[in-house]
Amino acid sequence: MASAAGPAAPAAAPAPAPAAEEQVQKKEAKPALEDTPEFREAMARAQDMDALIAGSQLWKVRSFSKWYRRKYYMDDVSGKLKYEPSHKNNCVAEPRFIQVSEIVDVRRGWKTDTFNKFGNKVVGEQRRMKDKMGRGRQSAEDPVKPLVDEASCFSVVYGDSRRSLDLVASTPQEAALWVRALRHAVTVMRGLNQEKRFNLWLQSQFNEADQDRSGSLHFDECLRLLLQLNVKMSKKEALRIFNLADTNKHIGPEGEPSLDAKEFVQFYQLVMKRPEVEEIYHRYARSAREMTVQELQNFLKKEQDAADVTLDDCKNLIDAFEQSELKSSGRISIHGFTHLLRSEQFQVTKVAHKTVYQDMSHPLSSYYIACSHNTYLLGRQVVADSTIEGYVEALKRGCRCLELDCWDGPDGEPVVTHGYALTSKLIFREVLKDAILPNAFTYSEYPLILSLENHCTSEQQKRLAFHITDVFGDLLYLDPVSPDMEVLPSPEQLKRRVIIKGRKAAPVLTPESESDDDDEMDSLHLPGSNGGSGRRSPDSSSDSDTSHPSSPSPHRRQHKAAVRKTSSSRRKSSQNQPQLEKVTDQDLSDLVNICQGTHFHGFKGDGKCYEMVSLSESKATKLLEKSGEEFVDFNSRRLSRIYPSGTRAGSTNFQPWHYWNAGCQLVALNYQGQGRPVFINETKFKDNGGCGFVIKPDFLRLPELARFAYHPAATSVNHLHTLQDRRRLVEIKVISGQHLPKPEGEGLSDILDPYVKVKIIGHPIDKRKKQTHVVNDNGLNPRWNSTFQFTVNLPELAFVYFIVKDETPRRHDPVVGVCAVPLTSIAPGYRHVPLMDMKRRSLEPATLFICTKITELSS
Repeated sequence: MASAAGPAAPAAAPAPAPAAEEQVQKKEAKPALEDTPEFREAMARAQDMDALIAGSQLWKVRSFSKWYRRKYYMDDVSGKLKYEPSHKNNCVAEPRFIQVSEIVDVRRGWKTDTFNKFGNKVVGEQRRMKDKMGRGRQSAEDPVKPLVDEASCFSVVYGDSRRSLDLVASTPQEAALWVRALRHAVTVMRGLNQEKRFNLWLQSQFNEADQDRSGSLHFDECLRLLLQLNVKMSKKEALRIFNLADTNKHIGPEGEPSLDAKEFVQFYQLVMKRPEVEEIYHRYARSAREMTVQELQNFLKKEQDAADVTLDDCKNLIDAFEQSELKSSGRISIHGFTHLLRSEQFQVTKVAHKTVYQDMSHPLSSYYIACSHNTYLLGRQVVADSTIEGYVEALKRGCRCLELDCWDGPDGEPVVTHGYALTSKLIFREVLKDAILPNAFTYSEYPLILSLENHCTSEQQKRLAFHITDVFGDLLYLDPVSPDMEVLPSPEQLKRRVIIKGRKAAPVLTPESESDDDDEMDSLHLPGSNGGSGRRSPDSSSDSDTSHPSSPSPHRRQHKAAVRKTSSSRRKSSQNQPQLEKVTDQDLSDLVNICQGTHFHGFKGDGKCYEMVSLSESKATKLLEKSGEEFVDFNSRRLSRIYPSGTRAGSTNFQPWHYWNAGCQLVALNYQGQGRPVFINETKFKDNGGCGFVIKPDFLRLPELARFAYHPAATSVNHLHTLQDRRRLVEIKVISGQHLPKPEGEGLSDILDPYVKVKIIGHPIDKRKKQTHVVNDNGLNPRWNSTFQFTVNLPELAFVYFIVKDETPRRHDPVVGVCAVPLTSIAPGYRHVPLMDMKRRSLEPATLFICTKITELSS
């Protein structure tokens, strides 16, 4: 193994020193461009990229014993990281490239699950070799040389499943070069504006359609491309457009007319003509071919509600989006106007809401806080692998409350895992050091809460406390609380601080005094089994996103088998080990202050603001329905955390907005889940700059307003008392769609028959939905021109949810794409709605084109 990293690269020969006269001349001369830091940095980046394009021999690591030497290189034309495969027949087909656009992270060192397991074995092997070599031959100050230098290791994390390509370079310098260059390539890709990304998409469409690799497309290839792009067009009409675009009269290899790459763009623009945008353009432009800066200003003021837009602002927009010679004269063409409306600046979400715009100086209890459940899992609850990628992914998505289920581990070191289940184990310290610490404040500078579910013995609790203190150091928030504290600190006061949520030590704490609601180690019941009673669990949701099939599926059979195995191991464990009382060690207790977990004793008594409760979804639902006003009042002063039922073995989720309506701050979801709940959760916390904290409406955070002025489960407007003056009339016109993709599993010959549903999600009294008609055989540019009106009573709690579906003869129409926006974040006027799939992957360039208007309603 010692030779796995390969021989070190030979040192470069020293450059000859310049002559004395040359040195004097350089000192006297003025600094040239080559001497500037910017130029040197650009040259260094160019050299790094050249090295990547040339490629390197690297070791791919799958495990401690499985290494594969390959040449890896960057294909700068296609934007792919590739490798040269071996000539052996592989049993498992692996992708031979990774798109740069799919890379989500590049990490130096042992910072993935594969390298963590590998690193543990390397360290263990070092210790074994050190002991074996004997005390006399080697002193303690002369450690054994590592089998593999961690500095020579790096990982490329990519794709929706966050797979890792774990590599070892010959030297630390070579590893550093690859990490720098790959990170730069990823940054460049992410920094491309929407128009450049669209052009890259067009180029990829051209390359895929060019099946004979001639560098041009003949007519039949264009017809296949139209089919792929979801447009049904007569052969006669397609040929007419083809001939219009064929300006160079290029002849292909078979002697037939063909379009080169530039002509293909023209062909696409003719097919993708946007008459609905042209109508808007000609409404304000006196000339048929150009719009002046004054006319653009008029459009922005009247249609986009941009009352403060200046002529200089409009000139800047023309400079950014016009590509013809009209730019120099301060005019914009229809093509430039279309590019402008398609830009991120004119999407459906207000630009200001993409940064932190809310007041962050209120108490912590005044905010919704993005919170995850069983963060270490990326799959099912009882059989999935535990992985540090769960923490990295949650933090990347703005999560500010992570859960760590802590259990006794081998060699006196605690582990993170799902107790009494078949999930794998993570070393607690590595979760903190390799996943949480590097990403704690990368995506948000506001506080991070670590929710400890502590199942450790006293000895390993001390190790928990040691590792937390050692890893986070000064980042830990350790200010003690005083009994007379009335309000919690604010997110602003807690910036870049790590808060530990857990139990405080008590003199005597027996199992009987523990709260069932605060112990999240739910029994592993099957959905609907209700502990063997045969009745449906109250936690089961009737929503389509969380329902379970009645017939036993392979997943359910797998889950049943897991339950039988874990139940057996649990019985054996209880027979072989003493039953432990849940006593918090003093060292661990000292780390807990403003998030002290406590039993929920009902709404009688005020309690302390720093005492927070954890409630199961079933318990929280009962409180919401029976004591909604008291629940709201409670949440205006104290923190509550709602977590999913243990019956959700498939990592499904409840509908979080019901608990947000009651002011619950920490509504914990399985972030790895799919469907509407997790989609709406992510939408909510993209607001306020995606910082993970969103301020609650005043009637949910101010006790004087919250107390008996509002009910989260009200069924009538009359129950809203003094809140009726908040009503809004929401008008949404769904005009058209662009580049709608086929749902997964649809064949090439299937053309979309798309329609759009628009739903209002929020308070129960505002639940509404409406639907457009179906447009047959057109996924490229369907037009609906359907206008809907909704009266929304509590706009601060509402989301507008767009769902594009494909009408099929089947029972359920497949989802093409979705988008949700908080109602208060919707920008007025003509906007494009970017679509995603239900796995929260962007479907760019797929969009809807809409027009919105929101007005106040008098009470």
